[in-house]
Amino acid sequence: MSVFTYTAKDRGMLMSGHSAGVLYTFEIGMQVIDRGLEGNFIDRESLNGIFSRWTHFIRVPWVFTTVFVNELELDQLREFYSSVLDGSSFSVDVYGSIASPDVETNMKMVSKAIKENRLEVTEYISLSFNAIGI
Repeated sequence: MSVFTYTAKDRGMLMSGHSAGVLYTFEIGMQVIDRGLEGNFIDRESLNGIFSRWTHFIRVPWVFTTVFVNELELDQLREFYSSVLDGSSFSVDVYGSIASPDVETNMKMVSKAIKENRLEVTEYISLSFNAIGI
């Protein structure tokens, strides 16, 4: 299970009983949690053969795919991604739970869209999205 914490924004997908501007936390199982490391570098070599690398930035990309969820959990996920899709920060405790927290990582969404994957012809859906650590 992973724990997500975000501030809800009213973009037409707030869950019943939830309000914009309030911090919410939910726990969800994950099929895929991939972490990477990428950067933007400029390599230079002088005429006398000395090599140097200038680092512009290094970032940590993450790929998440949830387990298949039912309608109630899907409403929570839709509220979550509609609240953070604009680049607002959120936190993820990848290996912890609400009852037993581990380490939170602050992130922002880099996906321009969240993909909903339906399990055959059932009501169960999983979601896939990309984020970066900030």
